[in-house]
Amino acid sequence: MITVVTCSTHYSYYVTLSFFFFPFFLYLVFYFFFFFKQKTAYEMLRSLVGSEMCIRDRYQRRVRGNIGFLMAKVLVRRACAEEADRIFAMVNDAYAVEKGDSGLAFKTADRYIEVGEVVRDVEEAEFLVAVDTESPEEILGCINVSFTTEPDGAVVGHYGPFAVSPHAQGRGVGTALLAHLNQFCTEKGACRIDIEVVNWRTDLASFYGKRGYQKVGEAPCDAAHNCDESQVTRPSHFILMSYQL
Repeated sequence: MITVVTCSTHYSYYVTLSFFFFPFFLYLVFYFFFFFKQKTAYEMLRSLVGSEMCIRDRYQRRVRGNIGFLMAKVLVRRACAEEADRIFAMVNDAYAVEKGDSGLAFKTADRYIEVGEVVRDVEEAEFLVAVDTESPEEILGCINVSFTTEPDGAVVGHYGPFAVSPHAQGRGVGTALLAHLNQFCTEKGACRIDIEVVNWRTDLASFYGKRGYQKVGEAPCDAAHNCDESQVTRPSHFILMSYQL
């Protein structure tokens, strides 16, 4: 009788443990399947938009970033001229906070005036875009990279525009782009990255500061620094920031 009770007790104990761990087991299966599944190169190329030439020439790297409440895979690649319309709309949407004369705003014009400017940047520089691999037709962000060589031979990276679609902001896309940028500039032999931030964009100064950028000086908002003074709505200047690679 004691033996029967003991076996029954053990059986109930194992049944209880099974009910407890089974949902956890299902969660682990779902987690690894959803977050770590990899697409084949063929599937990835088929899912990308653009011409055959663009697909061949794209510089690609997967970077993880927060999309919504999930960790989605962000594909950072070279942009194509065929995407200029979408890049144009996304960048101007992201920079809309700068139009006006209060708060973060300080100018009257959009970041891009015409689509041709985007085409020129895409064709003449290292223009990179970020897309969610599950929705590659939607551009989540972009960054236009260029390089200069100083008299001592040091290579310095620069970028602009750097934009993240408003609906994707705060979800890790910008951080993913910057992480990719750092590696990209390192591969190009750059020793640091220099940027200029308008003094009214206190949100950006804080964003960059949290990511290792240091203030190194100030500069006037004038033609010498690619600033059209006729479009500025209030006195402005640039904060010079630098990131050591």
